[in-house]
Amino acid sequence: SASTKRCVCGSDYVARLSLESTSCRGFYPTEMTCQAVVGLDCSDSDIETSLDLDNCRDCGSGYFCQQGWPYLCPTGQYCTAKSSGPKSCAAGSYADEPGRSACTLCSEGHANGQAGSDSCLECYAGSYAGSLGQTSCDLCPLGYYSEFPGQERCEACPGGTLTNAAGAASREKCRHCPL
Repeated sequence: SASTKRCVCGSDYVARLSLESTSCRGFYPTEMTCQAVVGLDCSDSDIETSLDLDNCRDCGSGYFCQQGWPYLCPTGQYCTAKSSGPKSCAAGSYADEPGRSACTLCSEGHANGQAGSDSCLECYAGSYAGSLGQTSCDLCPLGYYSEFPGQERCEACPGGTLTNAAGAASREKCRHCPL
């Protein structure tokens, strides 16, 4: 039998009912007795005011809703309000905890070349990442070096010296220029 409690359930979200389900817009039921009205045309502009929405809640940020129920967004992905599924963080960004509503850009000195990551990697010695959200580390150019991982810039060789290759990982790689 139909419950006396009724609610509108979200577009791309379906209320879990005993026999039937209806796809509507914007909400998920907070308890099993909350039921979508069978046969209701749930377009954006046509929400009936006679419905009792007390038992419904928005599918909030950090969650995605499927078949009328919220699920915590997994690491490496983000979920905006009313999401019907998680989205992977782009390369150069990450989500290190579940329930994120946005991804964080990799910090300077770090990079990440893979979508859907839960962390960024430190640039190794001899390389750097000089801006936020880099997808890869750059090698220190000729005449520069970085001795430590996680650097946002490379150090210049002392005057009159130069490295013989890009990616120098120590000051000792700076050699006196031939005359």
